[in-house]
Amino acid sequence: MKISDFKITMDPLLPLVVLLMAWILSERYYPELILSHYSYVYWIMGGISSLFLTISIFIHELGHALTAKKLNLPLERIHLFLFGGMAELKHRPLNPGQELIIALAGPAASLLFAGFVFLLISLNDVSAPVYLVLQYIMYMNLLLGLFNLLPIFPLDGGRAVRAIIWKQRNNFHEASKSTYTISILLIGILFILALLTLFRFELTVTIWVNLLAAYLAYTAISGKQELIYQPELSDLIMSIGYPRNPHSIIEEVKSLDYNVLKQCMIPVLSDEQLSYVIHGNDIMPNGSDTQFESFYREVEPGHFIDILNQNTYHTNIHFKAAYIPVLQNGFFVGLCDANELRFWLLQE
Repeated sequence: MKISDFKITMDPLLPLVVLLMAWILSERYYPELILSHYSYVYWIMGGISSLFLTISIFIHELGHALTAKKLNLPLERIHLFLFGGMAELKHRPLNPGQELIIALAGPAASLLFAGFVFLLISLNDVSAPVYLVLQYIMYMNLLLGLFNLLPIFPLDGGRAVRAIIWKQRNNFHEASKSTYTISILLIGILFILALLTLFRFELTVTIWVNLLAAYLAYTAISGKQELIYQPELSDLIMSIGYPRNPHSIIEEVKSLDYNVLKQCMIPVLSDEQLSYVIHGNDIMPNGSDTQFESFYREVEPGHFIDILNQNTYHTNIHFKAAYIPVLQNGFFVGLCDANELRFWLLQE
Protein backbone atom coordinates (compact mmCIF):
# COMPACT_ATOMS: atom_id res chain seq x y z
CA MET A 1 0.00 0.00 0.00
CA LYS A 2 1.21 3.53 -0.80
CA ILE A 3 0.36 6.73 1.06
CA SER A 4 1.63 10.07 -0.24
CA ASP A 5 5.15 9.38 -1.49
CA PHE A 6 6.05 6.38 0.67
CA LYS A 7 4.98 2.75 0.89
CA ILE A 8 3.51 0.79 3.78
CA THR A 9 4.51 -2.85 3.94
CA MET A 10 4.02 -5.56 6.53
CA ASP A 11 5.35 -8.96 7.46
CA PRO A 12 3.11 -11.62 5.86
CA LEU A 13 2.72 -13.28 9.27
CA LEU A 14 1.47 -10.09 10.95
CA PRO A 15 -2.26 -10.91 10.46
CA LEU A 16 -1.67 -14.23 12.26
CA VAL A 17 -0.04 -12.41 15.17
CA VAL A 18 -3.01 -10.02 15.33
CA LEU A 19 -5.37 -13.02 15.50
CA LEU A 20 -3.21 -14.71 18.16
CA MET A 21 -3.20 -11.55 20.29
CA ALA A 22 -6.97 -11.24 19.84
CA TRP A 23 -7.39 -14.82 21.08
CA ILE A 24 -5.15 -14.27 24.13
CA LEU A 25 -6.93 -11.05 25.07
CA SER A 26 -10.43 -12.44 24.53
CA GLU A 27 -9.85 -15.80 26.24
CA ARG A 28 -7.36 -14.92 28.99
CA TYR A 29 -7.05 -11.20 29.63
CA TYR A 30 -10.49 -9.59 29.49
CA PRO A 31 -12.48 -12.46 31.08
CA GLU A 32 -10.38 -12.03 34.24
CA LEU A 33 -11.13 -8.30 34.37
CA ILE A 34 -14.84 -8.29 33.64
CA LEU A 35 -17.27 -11.14 34.31
CA SER A 36 -20.68 -12.23 33.04
CA HIS A 37 -20.39 -11.22 29.40
CA TYR A 38 -21.07 -13.26 26.29
CA SER A 39 -18.01 -14.71 24.58
CA TYR A 40 -18.57 -12.57 21.48
CA VAL A 41 -18.18 -9.45 23.65
CA TYR A 42 -14.76 -10.64 24.79
CA TRP A 43 -13.83 -11.40 21.17
CA ILE A 44 -14.88 -7.92 20.04
CA MET A 45 -12.83 -6.41 22.87
CA GLY A 46 -9.83 -8.62 22.09
CA GLY A 47 -10.06 -8.02 18.34
CA ILE A 48 -10.24 -4.23 18.66
CA SER A 49 -7.40 -4.19 21.20
CA SER A 50 -5.18 -6.41 19.06
CA LEU A 51 -5.85 -4.34 15.95
CA PHE A 52 -5.09 -1.12 17.80
CA LEU A 53 -1.76 -2.53 18.96
CA THR A 54 -0.70 -2.65 15.30
CA ILE A 55 -2.29 0.76 14.65
CA SER A 56 -0.35 2.14 17.62
CA ILE A 57 2.93 0.87 16.18
CA PHE A 58 2.00 2.49 12.85
CA ILE A 59 1.26 5.82 14.61
CA HIS A 60 4.67 5.59 16.32
CA GLU A 61 6.45 5.06 12.99
CA LEU A 62 4.32 7.72 11.32
CA GLY A 63 5.68 10.17 13.90
CA HIS A 64 9.19 9.42 12.63
CA ALA A 65 8.05 9.57 8.99
CA LEU A 66 6.20 12.90 9.13
CA THR A 67 9.03 14.53 11.06
CA ALA A 68 11.58 13.30 8.53
CA LYS A 69 9.42 14.64 5.69
CA LYS A 70 9.21 18.01 7.47
CA LEU A 71 13.03 18.03 7.52
CA ASN A 72 13.12 17.24 3.78
CA LEU A 73 14.40 13.72 4.36
CA PRO A 74 12.47 11.44 1.99
CA LEU A 75 10.94 8.26 3.36
CA GLU A 76 11.28 4.93 1.57
CA ARG A 77 8.59 3.03 3.49
CA ILE A 78 7.02 2.18 6.83
CA HIS A 79 7.41 -1.54 7.47
CA LEU A 80 5.37 -3.31 10.15
CA PHE A 81 6.79 -6.60 11.36
CA LEU A 82 5.61 -9.07 13.99
CA PHE A 83 6.18 -7.04 17.15
CA GLY A 84 7.32 -3.65 15.94
CA GLY A 85 7.89 -1.38 12.99
CA MET A 86 10.45 0.70 11.17
CA ALA A 87 10.34 3.96 9.24
CA GLU A 88 13.02 3.55 6.57
CA LEU A 89 14.50 6.78 5.23
CA LYS A 90 15.95 6.97 1.74
CA HIS A 91 19.12 8.42 3.22
CA ARG A 92 20.65 9.23 6.60
CA PRO A 93 20.01 12.42 8.56
CA LEU A 94 22.83 14.81 7.68
CA ASN A 95 23.38 16.25 11.15
CA PRO A 96 22.80 15.33 14.81
CA GLY A 97 19.91 17.77 15.16
CA GLN A 98 17.93 15.97 12.46
CA GLU A 99 18.65 12.55 13.97
CA LEU A 100 17.64 13.69 17.46
CA ILE A 101 14.33 15.21 16.33
CA ILE A 102 13.41 12.20 14.18
CA ALA A 103 14.36 9.73 16.94
CA LEU A 104 12.20 11.48 19.55
CA ALA A 105 9.24 11.99 17.21
CA GLY A 106 8.15 8.33 17.41
CA PRO A 107 7.91 8.14 21.22
CA ALA A 108 6.30 11.59 21.23
CA ALA A 109 3.59 10.34 18.84
CA SER A 110 2.94 7.31 21.07
CA LEU A 111 2.74 9.39 24.23
CA LEU A 112 0.46 11.96 22.58
CA PHE A 113 -1.84 9.18 21.40
CA ALA A 114 -1.87 7.73 24.92
CA GLY A 115 -2.80 11.18 26.23
CA PHE A 116 -5.60 11.49 23.67
CA VAL A 117 -7.05 8.13 24.73
CA PHE A 118 -6.77 9.18 28.39
CA LEU A 119 -8.86 12.27 27.58
CA LEU A 120 -11.47 10.08 25.89
CA ILE A 121 -11.70 8.00 29.05
CA SER A 122 -11.81 11.04 31.34
CA LEU A 123 -14.33 13.12 29.42
CA ASN A 124 -16.80 10.41 28.46
CA ASP A 125 -19.04 8.12 30.47
CA VAL A 126 -18.45 4.79 28.74
CA SER A 127 -19.46 1.21 29.46
CA ALA A 128 -17.09 -1.18 31.24
CA PRO A 129 -16.01 -3.06 28.06
CA VAL A 130 -15.28 0.20 26.20
CA TYR A 131 -13.42 1.55 29.24
CA LEU A 132 -11.19 -1.54 29.45
CA VAL A 133 -10.39 -1.47 25.73
CA LEU A 134 -9.49 2.23 25.85
CA GLN A 135 -7.43 1.64 28.98
CA TYR A 136 -5.53 -1.15 27.21
CA ILE A 137 -4.85 1.08 24.19
CA MET A 138 -3.65 3.87 26.49
CA TYR A 139 -1.29 1.61 28.42
CA MET A 140 0.10 0.05 25.25
CA ASN A 141 0.95 3.45 23.76
CA LEU A 142 2.39 4.65 27.04
CA LEU A 143 4.57 1.53 27.23
CA LEU A 144 5.53 1.82 23.55
CA GLY A 145 6.64 5.43 24.00
CA LEU A 146 8.56 4.92 27.25
CA PHE A 147 10.18 1.63 26.18
CA ASN A 148 11.53 3.21 23.01
CA LEU A 149 13.09 6.01 25.04
CA LEU A 150 15.48 3.56 26.73
CA PRO A 151 19.00 4.76 25.79
CA ILE A 152 19.89 1.49 24.06
CA PHE A 153 20.58 1.25 20.33
CA PRO A 154 18.73 0.69 18.00
CA LEU A 155 15.79 1.91 20.10
CA ASP A 156 14.84 5.55 19.60
CA GLY A 157 16.47 6.47 22.91
CA GLY A 158 19.74 4.96 21.71
CA ARG A 159 19.57 6.97 18.50
CA ALA A 160 18.89 10.10 20.55
CA VAL A 161 21.95 9.36 22.71
CA ARG A 162 24.07 8.96 19.55
CA ALA A 163 22.79 12.29 18.24
CA ILE A 164 23.74 14.06 21.47
CA ILE A 165 27.24 12.54 21.53
CA TRP A 166 27.60 13.26 17.79
CA LYS A 167 26.77 16.91 18.48
CA GLN A 168 29.27 17.11 21.35
CA ARG A 169 32.17 15.35 19.60
CA ASN A 170 31.35 16.37 16.04
CA ASN A 171 32.22 12.82 14.96
CA PHE A 172 29.48 10.42 13.87
CA HIS A 173 31.58 7.25 13.99
CA GLU A 174 32.98 7.92 17.47
CA ALA A 175 29.47 8.76 18.68
CA SER A 176 28.20 5.45 17.26
CA LYS A 177 30.91 3.42 19.04
CA SER A 178 30.22 5.21 22.33
CA THR A 179 26.50 4.55 21.94
CA TYR A 180 27.15 0.84 21.52
CA THR A 181 29.31 0.80 24.68
CA ILE A 182 26.60 2.61 26.64
CA SER A 183 23.98 0.18 25.34
CA ILE A 184 25.96 -2.90 26.43
CA LEU A 185 26.69 -1.41 29.87
CA LEU A 186 23.01 -0.63 30.47
CA ILE A 187 21.97 -4.12 29.36
CA GLY A 188 24.54 -5.59 31.74
CA ILE A 189 23.09 -3.52 34.58
CA LEU A 190 19.61 -4.73 33.64
CA PHE A 191 20.75 -8.38 33.85
CA ILE A 192 22.19 -7.70 37.33
CA LEU A 193 18.94 -6.07 38.42
CA ALA A 194 17.07 -9.10 37.08
CA LEU A 195 19.12 -11.37 39.32
CA LEU A 196 18.51 -9.10 42.31
CA THR A 197 14.76 -9.38 41.81
CA LEU A 198 15.07 -13.01 42.96
CA PHE A 199 15.47 -11.73 46.51
CA ARG A 200 12.47 -9.37 46.46
CA PHE A 201 9.95 -10.66 43.91
CA GLU A 202 8.49 -13.85 42.57
CA LEU A 203 10.36 -15.94 40.02
CA THR A 204 7.96 -14.78 37.29
CA VAL A 205 9.18 -11.18 37.66
CA THR A 206 12.80 -12.31 37.36
CA ILE A 207 12.00 -14.29 34.22
CA TRP A 208 10.28 -11.33 32.57
CA VAL A 209 13.09 -8.89 33.42
CA ASN A 210 15.64 -11.37 32.07
CA LEU A 211 13.61 -11.79 28.88
CA LEU A 212 13.53 -8.00 28.47
CA ALA A 213 17.29 -7.79 29.00
CA ALA A 214 17.85 -10.64 26.53
CA TYR A 215 15.67 -8.92 23.92
CA LEU A 216 17.54 -5.64 24.36
CA ALA A 217 20.86 -7.47 24.12
CA TYR A 218 19.71 -9.09 20.89
CA THR A 219 18.65 -5.75 19.39
CA ALA A 220 21.89 -4.05 20.44
CA ILE A 221 24.10 -6.81 19.04
CA SER A 222 22.02 -6.90 15.85
CA GLY A 223 22.53 -3.15 15.46
CA LYS A 224 26.29 -3.31 16.07
CA GLN A 225 27.19 -3.56 12.39
CA GLU A 226 25.25 -0.39 11.67
CA LEU A 227 27.03 1.38 14.50
CA ILE A 228 30.61 0.34 13.67
CA TYR A 229 30.17 0.78 9.89
CA GLN A 230 32.71 3.25 8.51
CA PRO A 231 33.36 2.78 4.79
CA GLU A 232 36.42 3.75 2.83
CA LEU A 233 35.85 6.34 0.14
CA SER A 234 36.48 3.70 -2.52
CA ASP A 235 33.64 1.58 -1.08
CA LEU A 236 31.17 4.37 -1.88
CA ILE A 237 32.22 4.94 -5.50
CA MET A 238 31.24 2.58 -8.31
CA SER A 239 34.13 2.53 -10.75
CA ILE A 240 33.29 2.57 -14.45
CA GLY A 241 35.35 0.73 -17.05
CA TYR A 242 36.44 1.84 -20.50
CA PRO A 243 35.31 3.06 -22.97
CA ARG A 244 33.54 5.77 -21.01
CA ASN A 245 31.00 6.92 -23.58
CA PRO A 246 27.31 7.28 -22.63
CA HIS A 247 26.29 4.03 -24.31
CA SER A 248 28.95 1.95 -22.49
CA ILE A 249 28.22 3.59 -19.12
CA ILE A 250 24.48 2.99 -19.54
CA GLU A 251 25.06 -0.67 -20.41
CA GLU A 252 27.33 -1.10 -17.39
CA VAL A 253 24.79 0.47 -15.04
CA LYS A 254 22.03 -1.72 -16.49
CA SER A 255 24.13 -4.84 -15.98
CA LEU A 256 24.56 -4.01 -12.29
CA ASP A 257 20.96 -2.99 -11.58
CA TYR A 258 18.49 -2.02 -14.28
CA ASN A 259 16.32 -0.12 -11.79
CA VAL A 260 19.24 2.15 -10.90
CA LEU A 261 19.39 3.51 -14.45
CA LYS A 262 16.24 5.64 -14.17
CA GLN A 263 17.59 7.15 -10.93
CA CYS A 264 21.05 7.79 -12.37
CA MET A 265 22.71 10.86 -13.86
CA ILE A 266 24.85 9.52 -16.73
CA PRO A 267 28.03 11.55 -17.44
CA VAL A 268 29.01 12.72 -20.91
CA LEU A 269 32.79 13.07 -20.79
CA SER A 270 35.37 14.98 -22.77
CA ASP A 271 38.97 14.11 -21.81
CA GLU A 272 37.59 12.57 -18.58
CA GLN A 273 35.94 15.82 -17.62
CA LEU A 274 32.20 16.36 -17.30
CA SER A 275 30.72 18.11 -20.34
CA TYR A 276 27.04 17.16 -20.10
CA VAL A 277 24.79 14.78 -18.21
CA ILE A 278 21.90 12.53 -19.23
CA HIS A 279 19.13 11.73 -16.76
CA GLY A 280 18.49 8.00 -16.92
CA ASN A 281 14.76 8.58 -16.57
CA ASP A 282 14.79 10.52 -19.87
CA ILE A 283 16.03 7.54 -21.86
CA MET A 284 13.90 4.86 -20.18
CA PRO A 285 12.79 2.34 -21.28
CA ASN A 286 14.98 2.56 -24.42
CA GLY A 287 18.25 2.78 -22.56
CA SER A 288 20.16 0.95 -25.29
CA ASP A 289 19.63 3.60 -28.00
CA THR A 290 22.86 5.03 -29.38
CA GLN A 291 21.57 8.56 -30.14
CA PHE A 292 21.68 10.50 -26.88
CA GLU A 293 22.48 14.05 -27.98
CA SER A 294 18.88 15.15 -27.65
CA PHE A 295 18.95 14.14 -23.97
CA TYR A 296 22.08 16.12 -23.07
CA ARG A 297 21.67 18.52 -20.14
CA GLU A 298 23.93 21.36 -19.12
CA VAL A 299 25.86 20.55 -15.95
CA GLU A 300 24.44 22.26 -12.86
CA PRO A 301 24.99 22.05 -9.08
CA GLY A 302 23.42 18.82 -7.86
CA HIS A 303 24.38 16.90 -10.99
CA PHE A 304 27.71 15.67 -9.58
CA ILE A 305 30.01 15.53 -6.55
CA ASP A 306 33.65 16.59 -6.63
CA ILE A 307 35.19 15.00 -3.57
CA LEU A 308 37.75 17.82 -3.33
CA ASN A 309 35.16 20.60 -3.52
CA GLN A 310 32.71 20.82 -0.62
CA ASN A 311 30.63 23.35 -2.54
CA THR A 312 29.39 20.43 -4.67
CA TYR A 313 28.02 18.43 -1.74
CA HIS A 314 27.24 20.77 1.17
CA THR A 315 23.91 20.36 2.93
CA ASN A 316 22.14 23.02 0.87
CA ILE A 317 22.78 21.18 -2.40
CA HIS A 318 19.75 19.38 -3.80
CA PHE A 319 20.85 16.39 -5.86
CA LYS A 320 18.99 15.96 -9.15
CA ALA A 321 19.25 12.15 -9.07
CA ALA A 322 19.87 9.38 -6.54
CA TYR A 323 23.06 8.26 -8.33
CA ILE A 324 25.38 10.85 -9.83
CA PRO A 325 28.92 11.16 -11.26
CA VAL A 326 31.86 11.54 -8.87
CA LEU A 327 34.76 13.79 -9.80
CA GLN A 328 38.14 14.33 -8.23
CA ASN A 329 39.53 17.77 -8.96
CA GLY A 330 37.31 17.88 -12.05
CA PHE A 331 38.14 14.43 -13.43
CA PHE A 332 35.59 11.60 -13.54
CA VAL A 333 36.24 8.65 -11.18
CA GLY A 334 32.89 6.83 -11.04
CA LEU A 335 29.26 6.94 -9.90
CA CYS A 336 27.87 7.04 -6.39
CA ASP A 337 24.81 7.04 -4.18
CA ALA A 338 24.71 10.82 -3.87
CA ASN A 339 23.37 11.15 -0.34
CA GLU A 340 25.47 8.33 1.12
CA LEU A 341 28.70 9.76 -0.29
CA ARG A 342 27.77 13.26 0.87
CA PHE A 343 27.08 11.98 4.39
CA TRP A 344 30.50 10.38 4.79
CA LEU A 345 32.35 13.25 3.10
CA LEU A 346 30.78 15.63 5.61
CA GLN A 347 32.12 13.50 8.47
CA GLU A 348 35.73 14.02 7.42
